[in-house]
Amino acid sequence: MKVTISDWLIILATVLGPILAVQAQKWVERKRRVSDMRSWIFTTLMTTRANRLTAPHIEALNSITIAFNDSGRRLRSRKCQLVLDRWREYIAHLNIRLGGDRDELIRHNTQLVELFTNLLESMAAERGFEFDRVEIANGAYHPQAVVDNTEMGSAVMENALRVLRGDQAIQIYVGGQQPS
Repeated sequence: MKVTISDWLIILATVLGPILAVQAQKWVERKRRVSDMRSWIFTTLMTTRANRLTAPHIEALNSITIAFNDSGRRLRSRKCQLVLDRWREYIAHLNIRLGGDRDELIRHNTQLVELFTNLLESMAAERGFEFDRVEIANGAYHPQAVVDNTEMGSAVMENALRVLRGDQAIQIYVGGQQPS
């Protein structure tokens, strides 16, 4: 009995078929996991863009380099590279230490909004969404009550720190009347 080329191909297909199918499935699952992570990051940043000090917002920002890396620079798509470039610009600006100058703070915050909008715009393009820049920058709902509560909490913390440092005394009124 002579073994032909077609016999060898059948044997090879029988042996390699299941192995290749499992590897293909693993590749598909990895791609889906990366896509899901990118979608989570984009969705989280969009939904928390009016309140950027929340833990989910910070976690999403810090996950960008993992999700958009694409196994290194040579395999990275242009869209992913743009996301990473804009992320680096935004993070560099976030990490600038500011003095107490009000005009400097206003310029810094204006630039932050621009850089964050650029980042979200590049992520939207990578995810296949079309968003207007104005919608990204101004389209989030942020009630004034949240702003007021945040400012009140900051004021309470500042006053508590002054008392704890010994910079300010606590005034106590006996009998509910203020001294004259």
